Amino acid sequence: MMIPTWAAELRRLFWFLRAARHLSRPTPRTWRRRITAEKRRLLAAGVDLWELHAVCVMLRRNEHSTAAKRAREFLENRQKQAADAGDEAGK
Repeated sequence: MMIPTWAAELRRLFWFLRAARHLSRPTPRTWRRRITAEKRRLLAAGVDLWELHAVCVMLRRNEHSTAAKRAREFLENRQKQAADAGDEAGK
């Protein structure tokens, strides 16, 4: 799965959310609040809203789900566009 480097903390938080159980401390609600805070921090730092949404969909769902496949395609297209823009700027 291709997750951008800026999403490392989100990846870690989603892992803890999946691992959280009913009797665990902190509770799943706590992990959801931390995920929301990290998403707000990333948006304030200038991360594109749609890229952030696509990464969260990939982290939240099974990687073989339709939504995760669409999110992966979206991120791949964004990377290609960024690479093409970099190539044109270098000419």
